[in-house]
Amino acid sequence: MDSSYNLYTNWEAYRLSDMLNVPMVRYGKSINNKYQNEYERYLHEYPKSIVSIYISKLNIENCTEEGTELKLLDKVIENQEFKIDIGDEIYIHLRLGDVVLADNDVRFKRKLSPREICINGLLLKYGINEMYYFYPWSHYFEKLKKLVKNGAPKIIKIVGGCHRKNKGIEESMEILKLYKIQLEKYGFKVEFKIGGNPDEDFILLSKAKYFIEGGGGYGKLIKNYRIFKKLDLE
Repeated sequence: MDSSYNLYTNWEAYRLSDMLNVPMVRYGKSINNKYQNEYERYLHEYPKSIVSIYISKLNIENCTEEGTELKLLDKVIENQEFKIDIGDEIYIHLRLGDVVLADNDVRFKRKLSPREICINGLLLKYGINEMYYFYPWSHYFEKLKKLVKNGAPKIIKIVGGCHRKNKGIEESMEILKLYKIQLEKYGFKVEFKIGGNPDEDFILLSKAKYFIEGGGGYGKLIKNYRIFKKLDLE
């Protein structure tokens, strides 16, 4: 993997899915003591972001309910001014960054190496539920075979980034390297779009013709939005 790639997004601790889905996160204690809560931090640090605009448009009666209003999210996205260049490639989202340092995979009870994460995925507890924060290789490979069978080109663009500086960068680079090697073995051309604006990436992945979701809340929200827009069936 070329060391010139920069995985860090420069959007420190920008948690799009958690802020939209979880009131305790958005109105809870901020990571910056100068702000009363995380929503206030976002208004100052990311004023034109999807998160800030979405929360500002919530009604009083539903601002403390869990989950994302997809109709409202759709309006926010349609009013964003990003010029998105979407080709016919297969877009794959990988959840990278701090999460790959987790030491509590529910199956192995320890920290997994980048190679183990690529093969087995990363299954973590989220509250009382279990969630794949990184899907196993089989998740991507089976979906790739189906997409190619249905006419998708064998060109892949991997999208992802790290929203915490200096946390999981080296491990994430190793994961990208391993994925590139493995995909090229099956005749895929692999390109990267990493370390970019997370809002822009969200919109890109939400509108791509061919898409395979990554783990974690961000990937799940993209998938749910695509189903809402009837771009995906499941």
